[in-house]
Amino acid sequence: MLEVTGIESPQRSNQLGRKVLNSIVWIVDDLEENEGVIRQIAYSALQSFLQKDNSFSEMIQCSIAFHGLEEFRVSLEKVNNFVNQLERVQNQQFSRTELLQEYQIQHKLTKNIEDLAEKLRNYCLPKKWSSLNGIKTTGVLVVVTDNLEQQTILHEAGVWRGFASNAEAPIMEEATIREKKTKIPEEVLPLKELQTSLQSNQKTRQSNLFQLKIAFLAGTIAILLLVASIKLHQPQPKQIIKSQHQSKRTFQPHPQPVPIFKHQPQLEQTLLPQPLL
Repeated sequence: MLEVTGIESPQRSNQLGRKVLNSIVWIVDDLEENEGVIRQIAYSALQSFLQKDNSFSEMIQCSIAFHGLEEFRVSLEKVNNFVNQLERVQNQQFSRTELLQEYQIQHKLTKNIEDLAEKLRNYCLPKKWSSLNGIKTTGVLVVVTDNLEQQTILHEAGVWRGFASNAEAPIMEEATIREKKTKIPEEVLPLKELQTSLQSNQKTRQSNLFQLKIAFLAGTIAILLLVASIKLHQPQPKQIIKSQHQSKRTFQPHPQPVPIFKHQPQLEQTLLPQPLL
């Protein structure tokens, strides 16, 4: 369904001395070819409101004729001719690319309406779309209006594209965002307790470091003492050599009538260490 309202009738307004607005509604079966036609009619209507192409407004003025104060007649032939002309243009120029599903609700500015018109002209309507309350598959897709009686109704209704001069997001949503930003986690400690905890941790680290230094120093001293003890128990080569020389002097044979070579084996047995025998 496509409903276009707020279409001013200049002649009728002059006759009655007040502004008269017309409305027109198209209701079609939910088929792909019908959707394309509806989108092109919406594009043409937006171009008239932007004062870029008055074809849509001129068609409404020519199709509606007023009689008396309350009577009016509509020429469906003129309306259908206009629609058929849009269908021929659509088949020649417009694409079928799928449109993004992210919703967009903003103030009614010229650039926003121009962008909406191009989207409707070139892209298919989404079968499902995102909204403030989640994913939607049914409901109002596009709303363009001047003023809203309830500023948050476009968000709450979950429209896909909504533009109004006073459109605003719900207050509850903004309050929730601020609360999330300013809320302090429960696990965070107060400042004094945090400083005390940091100081305690620093003292603990310093104490552990001091104990580690003492343990390292004690281990170093123990290793040095062990090395010194091993050196004290090792035999001194120079002293052994000296004692050997002394032994030679001590067991120096005296002059005897027997030959010297007979006593040399006994002297060697005395002087040489046991493992060499």
